[in-house]
Amino acid sequence: MRITKIHVQNYRSIINGEAFEIDKNKTILVGPNEAGKTALLQAIQHLNPPSGVKPLSALRDYPRSRYSKITTGEVDPAETKVVEAEFELDDDERALLPEGMKDASYVLWRNLDNSTGHRLKGAPDRKTFADIDKDLLRLAAHVDHQFATVEGSTDSKPSEKLNAITADWKSWNQIEGDKAKALSG
Repeated sequence: MRITKIHVQNYRSIINGEAFEIDKNKTILVGPNEAGKTALLQAIQHLNPPSGVKPLSALRDYPRSRYSKITTGEVDPAETKVVEAEFELDDDERALLPEGMKDASYVLWRNLDNSTGHRLKGAPDRKTFADIDKDLLRLAAHVDHQFATVEGSTDSKPSEKLNAITADWKSWNQIEGDKAKALSG
């Protein structure tokens, strides 16, 4: 896996740098003195900092000219990206992935409060509640019909159980984690 794209912003002298691609055959960074070459490399190092590297600090690492936005609460360090990198798999790694995932790339970022986030770019969309809601209702209605033929049952109907599980779900909720476990049960 290798880095293919970097975007650094809100870090020392780099207020809103432009995202740039990294050529796999070049390892050179050129610029005049005080242009931010070292700051750029230090920000990239914060993606996966080795021991001995100080964690990001709003006071030290956020651009000084904008620091008052942090003190007034206008900018939240937990929501302020410092560095984001896109990684590409090599052909051997890609061969191990299922179809539909072979063109995906991995995006990792670090925020000013040292929290990280990640996502897959180019991967199939995850299913949301809106994608399966109608199918679940039809299935529950069908199973309710089967359930009604069992005499003497004191259990709730499947549609009632489904309604209890999904009562507070929103159409955009992704079906994963606890929601997927509850639905599977």
